[in-house]
Amino acid sequence: MVKKKFVRLRLAIVHCHVNQIVNEVTCKQIRPFERTVTLHKDSAGYVGFQFKKGEVISLVKDSSASRNGLLTQHQLLEIDGRNVVGLRDKEITSIIENAESPLTITIMPIQIFEQITNK
Repeated sequence: MVKKKFVRLRLAIVHCHVNQIVNEVTCKQIRPFERTVTLHKDSAGYVGFQFKKGEVISLVKDSSASRNGLLTQHQLLEIDGRNVVGLRDKEITSIIENAESPLTITIMPIQIFEQITNK
């Protein structure tokens, strides 16, 4: 029974990517496991988290990331509305560095992401 739910979700996300430009509101409703967090850069330009292969692996204590609810063991999906799935860490870092503060980050639990992408 659980497997059927993941199959439906996988199809919904594929559908979402096709229609994302046309109807972003529908896209948000179709991806129920995602979470959006708004982060502010500090004076040094950091938002307070580390990631590897797109997965958030640690948070800096008392940083914007920890205060605003970013979670570890979550996959980065979007930064300021730009899809970062499949990008190298250097490219994601560049996007974060060049983004204006505040920036919006969309994440999904890594277990759900791996199930959807069949990793």
